[in-house]
Amino acid sequence: MERAGSFFLLISLGIVAMLLASSVVSSQLNHRTTILLSSVLVGCALLFVSMSRDLWGMRLGFVFWGWPLGFTFLWNCHLNRAR
Repeated sequence: MERAGSFFLLISLGIVAMLLASSVVSSQLNHRTTILLSSVLVGCALLFVSMSRDLWGMRLGFVFWGWPLGFTFLWNCHLNRAR
């Protein structure tokens, strides 16, 4: 995994992990709180990526970056289904 495409794979792994685990969390939050939490988590993940000193730190940061993306994706699907 030494090519740029591996970063997209790691982001996708983070998205899938949160999609599988987020139904419990999203049932307790409303849409506004979910968007706020996701924005904060994306900011933290990008700070982690920017401050990492090696490739493994960047890889871990990209997985963390995928978590809030999967979280908001689940909410958007829920909102579209409710219409």
